[in-house]
Amino acid sequence: MIDPDALHVWNEQRLVGYLWRHATGAMGFRYDVDWLAGGFAISRTLPLQDEDFVAEDGVAQRFFANLLPEGGVRERIVRDLKIPNTDFELLRALGGECAGALSILPVERLPSQERHYRLLTPTALARLVAGQGYWPTTGSADERPRLSLAGAQDKCPVLVRNGDYFLPQGEAPSSHILKFELSGYRHLPAYETFMMHLARAIGLPVVDIELRSVAQTRYALITRYDRPLDAQGEPQRLHQEDFCQALGFGHEKKYQEFGGPSFAQCYRLVQDASSDPAVDTQHLLRWQIFNVLA
Repeated sequence: MIDPDALHVWNEQRLVGYLWRHATGAMGFRYDVDWLAGGFAISRTLPLQDEDFVAEDGVAQRFFANLLPEGGVRERIVRDLKIPNTDFELLRALGGECAGALSILPVERLPSQERHYRLLTPTALARLVAGQGYWPTTGSADERPRLSLAGAQDKCPVLVRNGDYFLPQGEAPSSHILKFELSGYRHLPAYETFMMHLARAIGLPVVDIELRSVAQTRYALITRYDRPLDAQGEPQRLHQEDFCQALGFGHEKKYQEFGGPSFAQCYRLVQDASSDPAVDTQHLLRWQIFNVLA
């Protein structure tokens, strides 16, 4: 019997597994039988197995909660959508387009094969940037800019095509991220753009980033590394997990000073998990040196 309160985890049109909420509020997860036969482990901490990842262990909770926005962005979404401020309810509302390849949907909803986008006019873009990715609306959820990406900074996923910006509708994938100014950090888009260009100049692998402005307000336009384009120029979902997810840390321990992973732990993870550890550990070391010097 399907729990009507549960969520389904999808990879495109393939069912990956089931996510449910324990009475304590923590989440449990179970892989689908067909996925076990031919799929992949969605996390180093969630290996393919027949047994449930029970909510009491917190393993599934830490992985899936790391897909969600944090801080003021999260509070803003909760107010706008008028939903309880819990990880499970936020995944129900926002999980259709997460970072990486997974989509998380209510059990009664199937992933759509059709992709729909809404054009952002120059006026709408200016409004979006001025509102740091947000504007209140009484319309449907699809009329809202999607502030569903993980992290504490204001950012909004968009599709860029022939110079125009489009807001994804439903679980349609995006190709880029717009990153905005923050209160007290007005020059954040310029700073991030400069640092990324500096990293590229010394040979570090970085995604494309541009500093742009509309109505005298600046924002950064960043190509998504987890949305490569196919031969027709359509974004495709690429599975990924961050260090916290791969090492089993919750988002509240994202930083080492607050009990999060150390550089040594991250280095050992790359050694163990990479298909080309010699190259990838060198990249990681060079990035660490760059971060210290910059």
